[in-house]
Amino acid sequence: MESVTTRSSLLKTKAKPPNPTPPSNTDINTRTYRNYNAELFSRDLANEAESLFTIFDESDVDSKLKILDDVLLSVLNLHAPMKSVKIRSRPCPFVNQEIRELMKSRDLLLKQFLWTRQNTDWQNFKESRIRVKKILLEAERKHTFVEVRLHKNNLALFGRSRQRKSSLYQKPVSCSQ
Repeated sequence: MESVTTRSSLLKTKAKPPNPTPPSNTDINTRTYRNYNAELFSRDLANEAESLFTIFDESDVDSKLKILDDVLLSVLNLHAPMKSVKIRSRPCPFVNQEIRELMKSRDLLLKQFLWTRQNTDWQNFKESRIRVKKILLEAERKHTFVEVRLHKNNLALFGRSRQRKSSLYQKPVSCSQ
């Protein structure tokens, strides 16, 4: 936090930097265990015993930890290498500010029910959930209709939008906000 001093009042205020909004596509680094074999990993780790025994020659705890970390990571990188994975959110161009506000109020009603556990709060949440679902489906239907009319000569896009429309009735719509 930064400390700001004004000349006129000599008051100190603490200003928080704004939270950065995460991008819609984010990369995360993770290990891939597709070809991982525990026996081979144990065998290769046993082959690194000489490197691990140097831990006992060190007197500093930090250097012991560094040696252990280096040996384990070098063997692990052979058997489970690091991989960059892109996380994508489903684009929802039909979700407008009104729908977002309805979704927030629905979530608040659920939170209220979880706090009070009263039947009236549950009924309010259910009604709101049904209303949001209907509005979402209608907005997506209108968006699909407009897309099909705009690109009626492009059959490939028409097929994708038809497929997407038919999948609406198989699973609920979930959009990132």
